[in-house]
Amino acid sequence: EILGFSCNNINFKRNELIICQGLVVEGRNYVLKQSTKTRRSTRTIPFPREIRSILIEWRKRQKMESRMVPKWDNPDNLVFTNKDGTPHNPTYFSRNFKAMVKKLSFCDKSLHVHSTRHTWATNMLQLGAAIPDVQAIGGWSRPDTLLSIYAQTVQKSQRRAINKLYKELSE
Repeated sequence: EILGFSCNNINFKRNELIICQGLVVEGRNYVLKQSTKTRRSTRTIPFPREIRSILIEWRKRQKMESRMVPKWDNPDNLVFTNKDGTPHNPTYFSRNFKAMVKKLSFCDKSLHVHSTRHTWATNMLQLGAAIPDVQAIGGWSRPDTLLSIYAQTVQKSQRRAINKLYKELSE
């Protein structure tokens, strides 16, 4: 999803990202699919005001680079591109991510790009975000899918909530 993300899918007035397409590998080519993997994967995600200024600045930088690089080519207005404006190859992106994990000596060498999605969901649940909100933003079709993957995190969150309630009621 991130590699297929387009500036056309940012609502700057409402501070929202619209996830509605993705860059996928088909055979030896990568193709921008004008749809997501599932119907629930198409979604609108709010973002903080601070991110708005970062995205605007990034867009300005990209426009400046497009004037400086010969043969700049970004007809889909993608946010993340190669230096010449072409889409990143998802396979290379994943390979580079794994190489960076190794280079930075993370203790878990099995980390992959999809791990960032798990980290996000775990953090949201640990911060007390409601399960339906995490499900909607993450694009899971059903809450039980989310709960089966993150059951331990939800249990810890529930334990903290019960302890907090007990503490409040016992004062």
